[in-house]
Amino acid sequence: MGQYGEETKPNGIIFSGIYNGNGSVNNLNQFIMAEGITKDLNPSYGSIQKLFTRNTNVISFCENKTLKILANKDALFNADGNPQLTATDRVLGQTVPFAGEFGISKNPESFASYGYRVYYTDKNRNAVLRLSGDGITNISDKGMSTFFKENLSNADNIVGSYDEDKDTYNLTLNSKTVSFSESVNGWTSLKSFIPENGFSVSGDYYTVKDGDLYQHNENLLRNHFYGIQYESSIKFVFNDEPALIKNFNTLSYAGTASRAYFNNEDDITLVTNGWYADSIETSEQSGQVIEFKEKEGKWFNNIIGIATLDANVDTKEVTMQGLGTIPSSGVSVGDGAHATRYTHTVFAYSPESPDPTVSVRGGIYGTSGQVLYPTSEIGNPAEANVEHVNTKFKPDVSSTKKIVGLPVSSMSYLRNICDDLIFGETYTITADVTISANPNNKTVGFGGGGLPQAARIDSTGVISQTWTVTKTTGIYLFKGRNVNCIIDNISIMVTPQEQPRSPKFRINTSPNDATVTTFKTSVTNAADTTINNNAYNGGNDTVAFYVHPLVVNGAKWAVQASGVTVSESSDPLNFLRNFNSNKTDGYINNGSWTASNSYQGTHSNVVKVEINIVGTMPSWNIDSILKFVVTPTLTQS
Repeated sequence: MGQYGEETKPNGIIFSGIYNGNGSVNNLNQFIMAEGITKDLNPSYGSIQKLFTRNTNVISFCENKTLKILANKDALFNADGNPQLTATDRVLGQTVPFAGEFGISKNPESFASYGYRVYYTDKNRNAVLRLSGDGITNISDKGMSTFFKENLSNADNIVGSYDEDKDTYNLTLNSKTVSFSESVNGWTSLKSFIPENGFSVSGDYYTVKDGDLYQHNENLLRNHFYGIQYESSIKFVFNDEPALIKNFNTLSYAGTASRAYFNNEDDITLVTNGWYADSIETSEQSGQVIEFKEKEGKWFNNIIGIATLDANVDTKEVTMQGLGTIPSSGVSVGDGAHATRYTHTVFAYSPESPDPTVSVRGGIYGTSGQVLYPTSEIGNPAEANVEHVNTKFKPDVSSTKKIVGLPVSSMSYLRNICDDLIFGETYTITADVTISANPNNKTVGFGGGGLPQAARIDSTGVISQTWTVTKTTGIYLFKGRNVNCIIDNISIMVTPQEQPRSPKFRINTSPNDATVTTFKTSVTNAADTTINNNAYNGGNDTVAFYVHPLVVNGAKWAVQASGVTVSESSDPLNFLRNFNSNKTDGYINNGSWTASNSYQGTHSNVVKVEINIVGTMPSWNIDSILKFVVTPTLTQS
């Protein structure tokens, strides 16, 4: 006689006896095998991840297949394949698969339903699906196929929910929420909120974040989620007749109010929030509209170019007059001394997404005309200190983020130095560029992923460009013809536009006010000034940030110096030194921050982080970016 043992049947269904309240029959605890209480599905369909009742049938979502199981009836098929239904005493009858080789993989959390429609994802096939009266439809192909191919396969948690108030299916993956609308039959929006779960009750939409329940569409303050105010934005991409150079003079829209500023003797203050155009990019120039003027119910203004500074002068632009730029050696001051001061700005970010991987070894090399040279060619560029025979790129032996570009009589490309960018995410790319020869005034820098022309320079300096990924192509390194240069400290890092994203703490520059949202600070010095402040004395060459705990839904959080980690994301010219060694606990004492260990572990503790600056100031402005990782603790004190 066989031994009793546990058996796992991932593709089988078992059901109990009946429950009848009118007849006082309750057999829910009876599982009698002789009565045929099991239903087994084809093992090739994979395990059953979710069961859902629709009308009088049961829908089974397996890893590799979606099926309909008839309840209390069987389907008899004629010779022509058409089913004829007949009554039966079987609880679960015929299994009828839906057309299409799609399942739910192992992500039942992506399931959501409304009316007769069901939405879910198939991670294994990079598909988002809708099951309705016409069968299964792959809705990820409706304008978002590339996005889901890049994001579904590497997503750990895929949360689906249906917003009955807005009539949209919301899908959250990889720290992004996208919405599908039946009214336009497409994906309409990228949302700011990142829920842990979501559902609708009586037409109202709710989501869960950090264990707390939030109701949406109730607050008149738009784009405000989980205690954080986000900016609403719309991006337009158009390129009609790309071979023609076009002139854009104005931009107008019909909608709600624009941003408004108050100008008092060049002291400009933002007084009203609203719409603005922070970036208008063409292949030749960049522009913006910081505010619009209202007239007869419509808003308009002229497009203005980005301010021209020493670091971004381009004499090829139509707006430039003259033959070129005057070298610094050709300018003299008749009376007195004139020392131009340049700014070093330090940013503090606390991003959720990981920084992408950057490497100048092993990429695909190419020249103008789209001719590609693989790494297997003579002068293998995957090897350090080996010059590539065609493009004259030579990876440095000391760093995977440094490369030498020797002169060659055509444009040169190093493709795919970074190819794991997230579509729609904001990044900052930086590099130190030393150009020793440039007889044709060509540029050196980066392209791909929607990067603007400002990510290239034609003389020695620092590249620091923040942009949002609008193209799925990887980042490439570009070098104009006959340019002799060195590109060093290449870095690409996530750059949140709101800081911090977590409402449990805020990083800012105020020692006594947790509501201040400024998360950058700077020092100014004349060119060639030696900066060497190792004393952490709060002088002009030291900048400081403060980590303030916040209150979330009545729960108080605490931060402590030992729970704050600071790492370097981007540091042109290596200006920052020992930035992670001076973190101090303290509290706000009569409006001033005071160092003290007495408040560790309490909501009153505020951490000060001092950043030291060492180096020689160049003749241009530079930016350094630090990444903060903060571990808050829950407290009521």
